[in-house]
Amino acid sequence: MNALEIRGLTKRRGDFALQGLDLTLPAGCIMGLIGENGAGKSTTIRLILNALSRDGGTVAVYGKDNRALTPLEREDIGAVLDEVGLPDGWHFHPLAAGGVQRLSAAAGAAGG
Repeated sequence: MNALEIRGLTKRRGDFALQGLDLTLPAGCIMGLIGENGAGKSTTIRLILNALSRDGGTVAVYGKDNRALTPLEREDIGAVLDEVGLPDGWHFHPLAAGGVQRLSAAAGAAGG
């Protein structure tokens, strides 16, 4: 079984169009998306995670339509982006070289 199958994926956003994307990721493999700015990498990830509605095509995660995934099933999906988006009031505290960064919320921030 494939971990991810995308067939004919399309999305239009303003002047940008992702058209007819086909992609297969076998189970147990890791995939990276590399390309120029504006090529559709982030849009594709958002579509896979169902954080953005697709205009056409299909996205299946382990054979199941990504729109039908349960919260528990979504926990098994990992995505590492080059930008970190944090809620307002959250920030990283840099530590000494080789140290781990600590994440914290400012007083009164949501979720903190």
